[in-house]
Parts: sequence; structure tokens; C-alpha cells
Amino acid sequence: GISKNLDYANSLKIPFVIFLGKKELKAKKFKLRDMKTGKEKLMTEKSLVKELKK
Repeated sequence: GISKNLDYANSLKIPFVIFLGKKELKAKKFKLRDMKTGKEKLMTEKSLVKELKK
């Protein structure tokens, strides 16, 4: 499930995870989770690219 995948991402020290489900597709947005803080943001493709380039 998702929690196993998140644990795996944490074990690899991956800083961000992107969620793309039905709701996100319908809204044409991406959900970005900061793996350090656990905070999630709903973002457009443009803002997602900008955030990941930081």
C-alpha cells in the first residue's frame, strides 16, 4: 500500500513524493508531500516544477 511506499521513500532519503489520484487529475493539480515535515501542498504543474528546482 501507500504507507509501505512512503516508508521505502523515507529509507532512501527521498525528500519529496508526488501523489496523482483521481481528484488531482480532475483538478489538473499534483499533491506534493515534503517527506521531512509531512506537509502536503496541492500545486499546478508549473508551480511543482518551480518547487522541485529549488
